[in-house]
Amino acid sequence: MEPDRVLIGTDAGNEWAGDAVAALYEPLGVPIVRTDLSSSEMVKLASNAFLATKISFINEIANVCEETGADVVEVARGMGLDDRIGPKFLQAGIGFGGSCFPKDVNALKQLAGNSGYHFCGGSG
Repeated sequence: MEPDRVLIGTDAGNEWAGDAVAALYEPLGVPIVRTDLSSSEMVKLASNAFLATKISFINEIANVCEETGADVVEVARGMGLDDRIGPKFLQAGIGFGGSCFPKDVNALKQLAGNSGYHFCGGSG
């Protein structure tokens, strides 16, 4: 009952359904984002893929820290103080799992591929 935001995607002509859902969540006092179905799906997939990327990134940094003698906890703390990065999801560990992150990363890759776009995996 404490979301960062509520995301509501609706098809044209079905705004009434989005209005009903928005009314249910309005008492929570969090931002309510209204958009079309495709954009709402992309927000969910992109958000979870980004968080999975942050976890994977700090785990790679942890590997470098082990080789160089740096303390990954201190590195993550220093990185997290930058408002553009933030401290959340910068705890090194065994990686990411659960039901959403792996599924959503794969779904984003599939959605992009189906549209004709293929992630490069390189620097550009």
